[in-house]
Amino acid sequence: MKKDNYLWGCKKIANELKKIIIDIHYTTVNKIIGTFRKQGLLQPNGSWKKFLKMHWDSFIAMDFMTIDTLFGKRLYLLIMLELKSRRIVKWNLTESLGENLSIWRKTIPVSMLRNL
Repeated sequence: MKKDNYLWGCKKIANELKKIIIDIHYTTVNKIIGTFRKQGLLQPNGSWKKFLKMHWDSFIAMDFMTIDTLFGKRLYLLIMLELKSRRIVKWNLTESLGENLSIWRKTIPVSMLRNL
């Protein structure tokens, strides 16, 4: 089943087997797949590497940090970087989180993430 559906994980395989009345836990499926790989009967598919290649153009990293100034103020920075070009997509800086909470909510609209 793993050879035919190489993107399926252990939980998916266990759930599919339950549909045909084979009750098996996903950790058991994981052990069986591991045994098959050790014996050379099943090759690793590199699906994580394939996933990264397929989606590299749309990955965005997001970081939230505090900046302490020389004058004793604390600033809060939210920054979004496009990983492919390493350019800043969006950023926001404020002195107070409580008063400017609506700014943080507006910084990451779902529609913007879809359109990048």
